[in-house]
Amino acid sequence: MKKIQTFPKSTFHHLDIVLHPLKIELTFLIETEVFIVTKQSFIHITIFILLLLFFTLPAHAQTINVTTLGANGSDTVNDKKAIQEALDTPFQDHLTVYLPAGTYYISGPLYIHSNTTLHLDRNACIKRNAAGLEHNMLKNADADHKTDLTGSYNLSTNITIEGGTWDGGDIANATSARNLINIGHANHVVIQNTTIRNCFGSHLIEFAGVSDSQIRNCTLTGFRYRGSLLDSEAIQLDVCHSDEDGSWNPAFLADDTFCQNIIISNNTIRDYPRGVGNHHALDGKHNLNITIQNNTFVNTTSLGRHAINLAGFDNTIVQNNSIQGYGWGVRAYSCNVVSLIHNNLKNCSEVGISLSDFMNSVIRSNTIDNTNRHGILINGYSSLSDISSNRISNTGAHGIIIDESVCIQNITGNKLSQIGQNRQATGIVVCSKNAYITSITKNTIQTSSLNGISISENATIKNISQNTVSKCKLYGIVIDCPKKKTTISKNKISATNNSAILLCGKSKASLSKNRISSIYYSRCVRSEKKKITEGSIRTKITKKKKRRPVLHIYCRGARKITVRIGKSSYTLRPAKKKELSKKDKRLKTNEVIYLLPINTGKRSATITMKDRYGNIYTMKQFLRK
Repeated sequence: MKKIQTFPKSTFHHLDIVLHPLKIELTFLIETEVFIVTKQSFIHITIFILLLLFFTLPAHAQTINVTTLGANGSDTVNDKKAIQEALDTPFQDHLTVYLPAGTYYISGPLYIHSNTTLHLDRNACIKRNAAGLEHNMLKNADADHKTDLTGSYNLSTNITIEGGTWDGGDIANATSARNLINIGHANHVVIQNTTIRNCFGSHLIEFAGVSDSQIRNCTLTGFRYRGSLLDSEAIQLDVCHSDEDGSWNPAFLADDTFCQNIIISNNTIRDYPRGVGNHHALDGKHNLNITIQNNTFVNTTSLGRHAINLAGFDNTIVQNNSIQGYGWGVRAYSCNVVSLIHNNLKNCSEVGISLSDFMNSVIRSNTIDNTNRHGILINGYSSLSDISSNRISNTGAHGIIIDESVCIQNITGNKLSQIGQNRQATGIVVCSKNAYITSITKNTIQTSSLNGISISENATIKNISQNTVSKCKLYGIVIDCPKKKTTISKNKISATNNSAILLCGKSKASLSKNRISSIYYSRCVRSEKKKITEGSIRTKITKKKKRRPVLHIYCRGARKITVRIGKSSYTLRPAKKKELSKKDKRLKTNEVIYLLPINTGKRSATITMKDRYGNIYTMKQFLRK
């Protein structure tokens, strides 16, 4: 007996719903409650339905090879008409225009429409001829090639530009500055795996009012400067705005649409005045949710200004970029919530990272090496949650400088070395009375031409702690903060040429548990306010005939003095008056002398002083040459 299979009637009600839009009519014998067929009949019916679906569905995707319309990549004849004819081909779902290997010359702009992929073979090149030098190479547009009738993000959607090369041509003879690829009022645009080169005085790619789009894996290079104008970006993210003097006037409807949700990744940008960004900030219309990551910026000329220049960007991430040879690595202003993370900046002729008028931002884990001026510069009315874990080395001026009305929660975990190669400079300097810093902690500063940490101009600093400062040519930490008391604790300061800590004027500070060592100058902690006791160590060795040499130790603020010579350790008490010579009796104010006969057979002695606040001062004294 043949096996039968039953199916609920509702199954075919569902089948009827699926097939109805295709207007396929199928007739089955349906019982009142259950439809019954043999297994073999069911297979036959299924095959029949699938065949009907295959032959009745429309062709959704269409591909056109431009050579079938007359384009020839092996000559210098103008191929603009044939390529445009391919781009204008009517289609139902998605159009792919394909350019095989060759060079295709164009005399004017190409217009691309929604739901189109323009795919170039890896060895294909679209190049402007002499007549095309005064025009864009590619723009998105409506069916009538209009770009200025539709606003918001609604002019174009779902466009991909990929492969091959876009060449701006002989730009030495160009007289008008034109973008090569100009995209505006669009969404879901992808430009990928292509080389775009040779532009006179403008941008290789401009996004003006573009949403949810990407530029990735592209190589961008080749620029001819237009007079003294050095502000052209290889990739510009702009707002569709027009001002009165025409200096800000995109080729699209000026309705103030901004860019949002843009990812720029894994691109190489070489020898362009600016790499990525813009040069206008419009209040209330900032570019939003921008990610610039894993790109390489290289400048080998003397005219490269900014690798990344952000004016009016909110919720932006700049991370894992490699920047070399620009004036400013990252420069940004009038932005809100921007994160600069894990970028590598090298050989900047001005400043590594410069931020102005910023809110709620982060500078973290960047490497900055060999800048002619500062490593990081923060000014204007700005606030940052933290500047942390950055490595800054070989700066011409300051390592980190905070100026004007800046509010920062934490400057922590940064490593700074070789600061001030060209002038006197400090590792971390705050030089504005309106600056407010919650804490400067756990930073390492090694070798500066002036100070390790310097707070001036009556700034407000709550806490300076657990920093390691060494080899400063003047002071380790300098404080000029009479407004509020600054806590200075648990810092390690060594090998400074002057005092380890200097309290200027009427500065209020609480000093505790700092470790100060190898101070070449006599004062370890120096205060210009008489009521605060200085901590200091100075020494001399006297030799008398037939007597052992004596180490004289002059201290201020000492609670305990120990001297270690070789494996022996001595705890000293202040010398009695009868033990002092006439010279020893002429002590400085609040100074106490300690005496220790020594054996100059040992090379050196280590003197350790502890004061009543728990600060520890260590000094190395050589006993013989």
